[in-house]
Amino acid sequence: MCIPIFLQGEDRLAARASLWIFHEVAQRQANGPQRTDMAETWRLFRKYYLPAGVSMNWLKSIAPKIKEGNLWQTGGDLISAKTGIIMHTLGDRTERVLATRSTDADRGRDPSFGKKAAADPAGNASITSE
Repeated sequence: MCIPIFLQGEDRLAARASLWIFHEVAQRQANGPQRTDMAETWRLFRKYYLPAGVSMNWLKSIAPKIKEGNLWQTGGDLISAKTGIIMHTLGDRTERVLATRSTDADRGRDPSFGKKAAADPAGNASITSE
C-alpha cells in the first residue's frame, strides 16, 4: 500500500534516484500459502492510481510484468515514462548538516531546545529536564 498512500499527496515529490517496487496484490490464504490476485490489483489501480492521475496506458504496460513478480523502477524511470506518479523531482543529493563542536559552556545543553540535558546512568540516552 506504499504507493497508493503516496498517491494521496497533492504535491508528490521524489528523487530520480528513488526506488519503487510494483507488484500484484498478494493475500495469505487461511491454510498459509500466499496467493496473488490480478483482479484485486486492478481494483486498487482503479481506486487509487487512476484518480491520482496515473496513466492507464502505463498501468496496462506493467500489468503483465507484475503478474507473479516484482517490477523495480527508479524515480527517473517513472518520470521518463510520464506515469503521473511523481509530480515534482527532488535532487538526488542533499547536503548533510554537520553539528558544530560544543564549547565547555554548551556541554550538557540540548541545542535544539536550549534545555539542560543529562544522560541515563549508562550514558546512552539523553534525558531532558526543565
